[in-house]
Amino acid sequence: MTPFRFVSTSLILASVFLWTAPADVSKKSCVKPTRTEIEKILGPPVECVKESKDGGCYGSKLEPIRVHFNLSGVAESVEIVTYCKGLSSLKPKLDRIVPEKARGDYITHKERPDYSCRTTTREEYECVNITYEQDNCMGCAPASISVVWK
Repeated sequence: MTPFRFVSTSLILASVFLWTAPADVSKKSCVKPTRTEIEKILGPPVECVKESKDGGCYGSKLEPIRVHFNLSGVAESVEIVTYCKGLSSLKPKLDRIVPEKARGDYITHKERPDYSCRTTTREEYECVNITYEQDNCMGCAPASISVVWK
């Protein structure tokens, strides 16, 4: 092996071992919505049935969407509730507030029926945890979706 070939081979091997993969440019940054963005999506706040010091209620006064904000006005969690219409009526509201692309990469899904009337499902994403609950033994289907940003 010639000295030139030895040096070039050594440099190639060294570059392979020292090469680091570029930063993951596909990794999404998790952005929490602000109070202003929530109001653009859901409209002006409505009166909360239960007083909320760190949040506000939006949408229908009968079944409001409760959003909890930090001191900077950034959403920390969302609670969406229906007293009779089931989860299928809540999912479009969830998709407006937290579109699938804003949730980050999907991590896990856990469904836990408690062998009574309630079914609880938890989904973990890169940016949020979402809990779905529904009671199935009544003449209607009370349900809720809770979103907590990480």
